[in-house]
Amino acid sequence: MTALHSNPLFTRLADAERILVAGAGGGFDIYSGLPLALSLLHQGKQVQVASDPRCKRRRA
Repeated sequence: MTALHSNPLFTRLADAERILVAGAGGGFDIYSGLPLALSLLHQGKQVQVASDPRCKRRRA
């Protein structure tokens, strides 16, 4: 099993010091963004988390 921090996204962010994890509301930004933010914090990065609740999902 691979660790969360060994995927290509974290490889691209290896040299970054400050990272913004942003979502568009609807709850999915928390479920996917929070684990990413926590993993980045564990790596010693400065992380800001943002969400834009004004975004609306279209109903089919």
